Amino acid sequence: MSNLSSFLGGGRTPSSIVNEYSSGGASALNGALTAGRTILSGALTANTLATALSITGSGIISFMAVATMDAASKTVRARLTLDGVVVFDATSNTIVNTSNGIIVIGASIYTAATPSGVALRAIPFNASCLLQIASSLTETDKIAAKVIYEVN
Repeated sequence: MSNLSSFLGGGRTPSSIVNEYSSGGASALNGALTAGRTILSGALTANTLATALSITGSGIISFMAVATMDAASKTVRARLTLDGVVVFDATSNTIVNTSNGIIVIGASIYTAATPSGVALRAIPFNASCLLQIASSLTETDKIAAKVIYEVN
């Protein structure tokens, strides 16, 4: 049985998020990764997760990605924990372009093989949301989280 909250978000937090990037080894083109609020990584140690976003309380995530901010050769990793459960943990393939990365929640929309926007989702969380990100390089502010979310 469906109800309105199953279409608009709210309700049960997913136990896992499966998409094109969740198995690792993939990356999105730059046009898809311009949506949302940009949260720069700060100082990162190579291959070490750092907190990009931490929310206590309930809300809905509409879009979430991790993107490069320069063209240095690297991989990026995103780990999303909702209500204490890791629902997404993946590392990209090697990226050598600015604004490429992996989409955690949402999808890219293509027009004539060119990314032209994003499709939003409504993924709920009831108690907490934690996004951790990592780069294969030791660097500062060279990767960023891109997020669209609301808190209740």
